[in-house]
This record gives sequence, C-alpha cells and structure tokens, in this order.
Amino acid sequence: MKKLRVLGAAGACLAWGMGVGCKAPAETAAKAGDVTEARVVSESAAGTNWLLNGRTFDEAHFSPLTQISDKNVNGLGLAWYLDFDGAMGVVAEPLVVDGVIYVSAPQSRVYAVDAASGKLIWKFDPHVRLNIAINGSYSARTNAGVAVWEGKVYVGTGDCRLIAVDAAAGKQLWEATVCDPTQTGITGAPHIAKGKILMGYNGSDDGVRGALIAYDAQTGREAWRFWTVPGDPSKPFETKALEMAAKTWSGKDSWKIGGADVWNAITYDEATGLVIFGTAGAGVDYGELSSIKVSGDKLFSGCIIAVNADTGEYAWHFQTSAPGMQTENNHILMADLSINGEKQHVAMTAPKNGFFYVLDAKTGKLLSAKPLVKTVWASAVD
Repeated sequence: MKKLRVLGAAGACLAWGMGVGCKAPAETAAKAGDVTEARVVSESAAGTNWLLNGRTFDEAHFSPLTQISDKNVNGLGLAWYLDFDGAMGVVAEPLVVDGVIYVSAPQSRVYAVDAASGKLIWKFDPHVRLNIAINGSYSARTNAGVAVWEGKVYVGTGDCRLIAVDAAAGKQLWEATVCDPTQTGITGAPHIAKGKILMGYNGSDDGVRGALIAYDAQTGREAWRFWTVPGDPSKPFETKALEMAAKTWSGKDSWKIGGADVWNAITYDEATGLVIFGTAGAGVDYGELSSIKVSGDKLFSGCIIAVNADTGEYAWHFQTSAPGMQTENNHILMADLSINGEKQHVAMTAPKNGFFYVLDAKTGKLLSAKPLVKTVWASAVD
C-alpha cells in the first residue's frame, strides 16, 4: 500500500516538501473546493492554501511560509499517514483548500483528506478501463494530480476521460472524452485558465497526434482544441497555424508519426492572457511507424507554444528541439526579470536538452539560452 505522509511541527503541515496550512475544514467556510481566480490572486502572498498546481498561476511552486526552516527541520515528525489502494507509486502534487487535501493516485483515483487529522473524507474511483489498449493501461499507473475550481475537482484518467467531481460529496458531475482510449491515455494534471479546464495527454512514443484541449469548467463542453502537429493531408487543416507547420514536415506518410503531445507543461499567464505549454518530440523507433522517414523541423514537436486562453488561437512558438534531437519540455515558469536594465515579463523553462531558456512571454522571442549541465549537442544557442 502506498501512503500519503504528512509531517507536523509546531502546528504546521508539510506534505511532500510543500508547506501548507493545517486548518480543519470545520474552521473554514462551508463551501468545499472554493477556488476562484480572484482568490488565487488575493491569497498568493499568504501560503496557507495550495490552490493550484504550482500554487499560483505563474507555476512558481514556491511557498512563502517560514514556520519550517533549516533551523527546526530536524524537529519534524510523523503526524499521520493514509494508505492508498494499490502498490504503484504516487506522483501527484497535492492541492490544499481550506484544510482539505485533494490528491490523485494510481488508476486515476481521487482522495479528499482532512489535512489536520488524516481522516478520509471521500474517495472517487473512475473505474479506469485497463483492457482497451496497452498504452492506456500503463497510462493508468500514474496520475500527476487534480485541479480544483469553484466546488469541483477535476481529474484526467488513464482511459482518456476528463471527469468533474463534486468537491463536497465526491460524486461525478460530468465527463468528457479528451483522446482516443484505443491509442493512449492521460497521466498529467488538469490546469485552469479563465474558467476553462486545460487537459492534454501522452502518446508521442506511440505515434499519437498531440493536442491541448480546453473545457468549460461548469459544463464540460469543449471550448477549443489546439492540435500540435498536422493531421491527415487529405483533410482540411484545422487552423492556419497547422498549415504553416505542415510545411516543416517532409517524407512520405510523415504525418502518421504524430507526436508533440502535451502531457506535462501547461501554464496560464495572467499578464498576457496566454496559455503557454510545452510539447514532446515526434518519432517512433519501433513497429510499423519506424520505417517512415521524416525530415524537417516537424512543428510543433519539441516546442514551447503560446495560444490565446479564450479562443485557443495561435500566438507564437519557440522550438527547443535541435535537428536530429527531439526534446521533451518541462514546467514553464512566469516571472518579471530585469534584463539589460529593462523589466521584462518572461517564460522560463529547462527542457531535457540540458539548456535553460528565457523567452519574452508576449512574443516568444529568445532572450537567453544557456546550458545547465555539460552538453554535447551544443555549447550555446544564438
């Protein structure tokens, strides 16, 4: 059995290295899962809740709490623990809203837990179908977390569903189909932007065509879908951006490779109104797809992409993959930096190519790219 462990010191809580307040639910407002855009902004300096993945919209993953420090960390001790069903590992980032921890576990199960006592409030099991496809089955083994918004908890499932659950009762309210469960599944956490739930999925290694999809948080209706690589050339392009991207793919049947899945890095930037997200690479080196030879930049694989949060319309992209090398893109952090004496609003990321990138958040212009570690593919990016 896997355990959620909480360490306590002087009335504070620490869940997997994340500082959170430990008020009991009874001490706070009655409405469960009460997360709104205004509240996220107004409470950003407090740190008593962890309302979003990354805590704040800028994805800083930083707690301003100081109650636990390097001076007293050796006094931490186990306060309580809770067993999760199953023997597979837990990788989710717990969210904490008014003394309740919302966290996902293997097979996309969701738990609501009293942060002070460890008492289970409810458990939701979406009954993920494990017999549809092998890549969907292994997707169900891990789940990176949930989103909480206006009384609902959202989770993506290993069989390609996005499900909304009542935060108070743990009962399903609606579900939407995100991807094709015969091809792949969801391992990532949903994100929030302007009342929309943002959800991607994995599958680049299996030739799955990537996309980021936005759903109305209240109804589950699909608001927009941004395909990250071109599809079947016998059909019309979904957007002008894909028409442009198609010119960077060369080779017979190259479109069948798919890729550029959005399984991890999704950030909503309040300052620009953009959703900035990262894609995986493109290319399959086994099975029937391995015989397809592709050349070109293969946009928008291995890219950081920005789209309008309201409409999903393309704004800009920057490709972190180099020729012959496909790059997975990780978390994207927003910040205001002083560069050459000027204040600039930037997006920062460290993909798997060993470099650290700083981009202008509004335009995608490269401001800086320097290696974090010793790299053999490049010593600098100009």
